[in-house]
Amino acid sequence: MKDSELYDWIVANPKLATLKESQSYPGFAVAKYKRNVFYDDLWNRQLEECRGTVFDMETKKIVILPFRKIYNYGIDPKSPKFDDGEMCQALRKVNGFMLGATFVPCLNEIVLSTTGSLDSDFCRYGWEMLLEMDPKEFEGFLSFVRLFPDATHMFECVHPSDPHIIPEAVGLYYLGSRFHSLDASILYLTEINTKAHEFLNTARVNILTPEWTTVGALKEKAMKVDHEGFVFYTPTGAAKIKSPYYLAAKLFARAGNLDRLLNGKAKDYLDEELWPLVDAVKADREFFATLGEQERLTYCREILNEIVATA
Repeated sequence: MKDSELYDWIVANPKLATLKESQSYPGFAVAKYKRNVFYDDLWNRQLEECRGTVFDMETKKIVILPFRKIYNYGIDPKSPKFDDGEMCQALRKVNGFMLGATFVPCLNEIVLSTTGSLDSDFCRYGWEMLLEMDPKEFEGFLSFVRLFPDATHMFECVHPSDPHIIPEAVGLYYLGSRFHSLDASILYLTEINTKAHEFLNTARVNILTPEWTTVGALKEKAMKVDHEGFVFYTPTGAAKIKSPYYLAAKLFARAGNLDRLLNGKAKDYLDEELWPLVDAVKADREFFATLGEQERLTYCREILNEIVATA
């Protein structure tokens, strides 16, 4: 698929996706899927790319190309199928927000992006993280991004103003890079280029170490971790595995209808090993209902940590 073909498809399908011109970078438009795509599972090849891809509106060329949509393995109907014995490269999934960094030659500057904007508070959070670096660290980051001017580099950004389900150390975590072709896959450049590793090391960016394992072994490992889970890549596709720990904490922290959860839905949704959390919340139902999201998370994590420790 050519850049212009994707651009024209988005323009022709305004009920499924939009191209919104950036206020910060006039002439650049961000592709974003509509909410009904998510809720009605309308994903197709074009919409999988409408998660922050940025076009030059005059040339219809892609200038920023983040991850293609990665499905939740075993949950999303359109997730790729894998044999348990298939080898994969897995990375721990850090619980923050995705931040892209791209050197744009026509601007002669680095542009930060998220999955839906060039102008949001999350882009500002990204710049705050970068500007807190000392000059040597900042130069290391700039050197890394400039080393590959035809690629978008993805980071998980953990910022103190944006708390998530899983507590993480504040900072940037390198997730991989994608060259500006819609057929391009994700490359972990620090594994194949010594300069890339050196520059990000200088910037004190967290470089996650990929783990080679089988899909089956990774599924078993995800059942026993106290973080969000894993994203993994095989020669035939990519997917995410969310941990039961993460799913249970998120379920109760953001529950609007506790009674519905406690009267059966939670135990239908969660593995049996996590039912002690359901029973504890049920016993403390009135108290738990008064808690805010972060307080609920603290409550849930205390119980979940005990469950994981004895697994």
